[in-house]
Amino acid sequence: MNKRIYKILLIIFGILFLMFPLEYINILVSLKYEISSNPCLSEITGDNLCDSLERSKVKGYIFGIIFFFLILFRRIIVYKTQ
Repeated sequence: MNKRIYKILLIIFGILFLMFPLEYINILVSLKYEISSNPCLSEITGDNLCDSLERSKVKGYIFGIIFFFLILFRRIIVYKTQ
């Protein structure tokens, strides 16, 4: 893999890894202030916030794992494929 492509991928996955905790916090705030009698259903949007919370966790873990693998195996990814 070219160094330039590697750096672009590293930046993209790094930003995504940092973005999903903010999404998680946003959903937690929505769970606190936007729920009605149904504990997971938002009054404003009608979305199921519990499912959104679980999806946000999974996406954060996936992008975090990819980001750290890109950092750990940098030498193998960049130099072995040239």
